[in-house]
Amino acid sequence: MRNKLVEKSQTYHILIHILLGLICALIISREFQGENLFLLLICGFLGNTLPDLDHVIYYLTYGKDSEYSQIIKLFIKERDFKEVKDFLRENHKYLTGLYSHTILSPLITGFLTYFFYTKNKIYLATLFLSITVHFSYDILEDLLFFKRLNPNWFMHFNKKNKNNQGIQLPYLEFLKSKKKN
Repeated sequence: MRNKLVEKSQTYHILIHILLGLICALIISREFQGENLFLLLICGFLGNTLPDLDHVIYYLTYGKDSEYSQIIKLFIKERDFKEVKDFLRENHKYLTGLYSHTILSPLITGFLTYFFYTKNKIYLATLFLSITVHFSYDILEDLLFFKRLNPNWFMHFNKKNKNNQGIQLPYLEFLKSKKKN
């Protein structure tokens, strides 16, 4: 059962984030009828997708020399975008160097949700609620995948989770073979 949930979560990870963002917007819209639903939906969508921009920032900047980024670069260089997609889907949970995915992030965004909600800044409250839900889902997903949180949540960056060996072996073998050539 757990393996089936892991597989579904991997396959639909981005879609789940989008749906959670839209649900956040719909919840807020029910309490504040008369607000612009379209703008609330945009805030919900953005809030649940923006935190994953750190994956791109990691790849392009502070994690550009990691095995994770090197594998992506090789696939892009070979124009094998299907393999990039598969690699990201199968390995994004092993990326433990993300600076935005720490326990501070949902705490800060949760506080900002409350702050803006009490100030009737509904669009900002929706945005930050959605960001908080994004991080909460990622935490639950780590517990589902590994039965514990990834080290980055505790600001132990780039340490492998004890329940996983990191990036899947075939990808590391692929990287090593390309480095030899």
